[in-house]
Amino acid sequence: MDILELQRINKRFGGVHAIKELDLKVTQGTVHGLIGPNGSGKTTTFNVISGVFPPTDGRVIFDGTDITGLPAYEIARLGISRTFQIPKVMGRMPVLENVMCGYFAKTRTDPVGTFLHVPFRRSRQEEETREKAMALLEFVGLTKSANRWARELAWADQHLLQIARALATSPKLLLLDEPTAGMGAEESAKLEGLIQHIKAQGTSIILIAHDVKLVTRASDVVTAIEFGAKIAEGLPEEVKNHPKVVEAYLGTD
Repeated sequence: MDILELQRINKRFGGVHAIKELDLKVTQGTVHGLIGPNGSGKTTTFNVISGVFPPTDGRVIFDGTDITGLPAYEIARLGISRTFQIPKVMGRMPVLENVMCGYFAKTRTDPVGTFLHVPFRRSRQEEETREKAMALLEFVGLTKSANRWARELAWADQHLLQIARALATSPKLLLLDEPTAGMGAEESAKLEGLIQHIKAQGTSIILIAHDVKLVTRASDVVTAIEFGAKIAEGLPEEVKNHPKVVEAYLGTD
């Protein structure tokens, strides 16, 4: 069963055709790699899927529902969450509260409980959210940093914080945009293991990474794009060695 389908997606910015007639199917419960050289349209594809901006043409079908043109907050509530190549964290909030914000995206306010709430006493909902957020920090390996300001985290840990916050929304589909950017070999290996743990929990993933070896190891299927158009798709090793993919990355004499 496909969790996501892009049907002939086009995205234009004035005279720039960033995505061209892109078809893409992501099977539920898999890791789908998306590769291509700089400027190929990978992040633009994520922006269209997540509702940052609508496609110029085409349809986005998620879990059987047409979500084309829906605002980002509605798409998040339906079950798509994402991270960013440059980590977006709330720097002046503690790490734990950053993750708690992810849970609040799907919680509901109790008006009666709010007005009758005893000052300086945490609500049951807040306590439960705090506990769940701590569990996610343990899952990504940031338990010891729970009370630090998010802006104090190292670059690699900010990527992990993004992932924890995204998982707090209980996504059916997680979009990971360059999650290993700025990481060393050991940190990248841990991130690769984390991706497999997320997949094992039933969450589908689309993975963008310049590290083609990582994408090859972590993905079940890989799609390669160049100048916004698909140039190859299939098993990771096949796509990695496809002549058009090699040419896109290395060029020709």
